[in-house]
Amino acid sequence: MAEPTQVLDEVLDDLRAETEALEGVVAALPAAGWATPTPAPGWTVAHQIAHLAWTDERALLAATDPDAFRREAAALTAGPDPAAFIDEGAARG
Repeated sequence: MAEPTQVLDEVLDDLRAETEALEGVVAALPAAGWATPTPAPGWTVAHQIAHLAWTDERALLAATDPDAFRREAAALTAGPDPAAFIDEGAARG
C-alpha cells in the first residue's frame, strides 16, 4: 500500500499536469474565445475556468481551514436556492 505522502505527491503531480494542459488550451484565447459556449447550459469558457478556479480555492480552504470552509459552505447554501452560488460564482469569476 502506498504511503499517504506518496499518494499526495501523485495527486498533486496529476493536478499540476492537468492545470498545465488546460492552461495550454486557454492561455492564448482571444477575447471572443472566452465567450465560447460550453456544454454547460448558459456557461462560456470564462464561466467554466472561473468555476474551476473557485473550486480549487474552496478545496484549499477545506484543507487548510476546515472551520472556515464549513462556515462558508453553510452561508452559501442557506438561501432559497442552495445551488445558486455555483452559477453566481462562475458569473463573478
